[in-house]
Amino acid sequence: MKLGEIVVSAFVTLAMCAFIGWQSGKIDRLNTQLSASQLLNKVTQSAITLHYQASLDNIKAKQLEDSEHVKVKTVIKTVLKDNECANTSVPDDVVSKLREYKRGIDSRSVATDTGASNR
Repeated sequence: MKLGEIVVSAFVTLAMCAFIGWQSGKIDRLNTQLSASQLLNKVTQSAITLHYQASLDNIKAKQLEDSEHVKVKTVIKTVLKDNECANTSVPDDVVSKLREYKRGIDSRSVATDTGASNR
């Protein structure tokens, strides 16, 4: 082989090595980005799953609360059915104060309920 051919051959070999090394670095960067994306996806999926489960738990708790409310109301109506005092009309001022008292209780229970969801 002539010196020119050896130089050209060495240059081509060197260029190929440089290109392969450059591609290898590019592949490493892409693998790093892929790993970061996969981690982000897993974290996002976990957050969505937790939110979904919390929402289901809140719905079940509300349904249970509503069911208990109906049971209590039925018991009260049954117990007070023939009670003379229970069938007496209550003045509007008293009803108003009792409703105000109930709203205060409800607002305090909502303010302390950390599991409440925004729907």
